[in-house]
Amino acid sequence: DKLVVNFLYHNSDADTKGIKIGDQIISIDDKDTSHLSQEDYCDVLQRQRGDEEHLIIKRNDKTFHLTLHKTTLLK
Repeated sequence: DKLVVNFLYHNSDADTKGIKIGDQIISIDDKDTSHLSQEDYCDVLQRQRGDEEHLIIKRNDKTFHLTLHKTTLLK
């Protein structure tokens, strides 16, 4: 399975840094996400507030790296 972005809050850190609906999250903090469900990913986000997420995102045939604040991913 693929972990795919299916919702973004307007003006969130993810939104302003260019994540788009349909982007695939390849890894979080250097950990492969192919085994994570959407629910599992939400559990990951519930970790300690203020932590950062280091993501590798795939869009079409391109990949890019982003660092996002977890609190802004949730709201």
